[in-house]
Amino acid sequence: MNVLAEFDPGARLVIGHRGAAARFPENTFAAFDYAVGLGVDAIEFDIRMTGDGVVVVIHDPTLGRTTNSAGPVAGQSAADVAQVDAGARFSPDGGRTFPFAGRGIGVPTLDELIERYPGIPLLIEIKVAEAAPEALRLFRRHACEDRVLIDSMDFDALKLFRGTRVSVGAARRDVDRPRRKRAGGERRGCGAAGRPRSRECARAPVARRSVEAVGRFRCRAHRLYRTR
Repeated sequence: MNVLAEFDPGARLVIGHRGAAARFPENTFAAFDYAVGLGVDAIEFDIRMTGDGVVVVIHDPTLGRTTNSAGPVAGQSAADVAQVDAGARFSPDGGRTFPFAGRGIGVPTLDELIERYPGIPLLIEIKVAEAAPEALRLFRRHACEDRVLIDSMDFDALKLFRGTRVSVGAARRDVDRPRRKRAGGERRGCGAAGRPRSRECARAPVARRSVEAVGRFRCRAHRLYRTR
């Protein structure tokens, strides 16, 4: 049983979103170390893949917003990404100061992160389907499948994890507004005969196309997993 699937859905979990992104450069060991030191229930982060097949912990498809470099992550080698300054652009005071620039804060690899935090549950958003095989290989090599919950906006990125010991969240198409197909009578996000597919986690937005989620579904979903 995956430890993340055993959490009480009514519990108010404390999740380190991209580590502690309000206080430290997001998705860096500085942020994760701070969050873990506070005693969070889990840490949440994003993964992508470099051009030479290394899974790295970064949110954006490009390096420009969070580092001193530029260009697509997928167009860089792992060695190139390892050289960037991931603390260069973080400012706690609206751009007046940049206290983490030049302090050797880099972009972690998934391999490094798993090894650094051997016991804490990991909530991972996989940004690109290409990263799935290597991510699953690393989960198995570190024997950490039982403390991983992975989700994605990309349905295809989750296919490889279904049927494994990794808990799998719902992709956008699983929680989007149900729509009946013109033929076959199936609804989007449902299986045969319109029965909803089984999911261990639903990752739903607060609002979708100006329609706000309401009622017990929103309450329970956000208590379980609230992140952007």
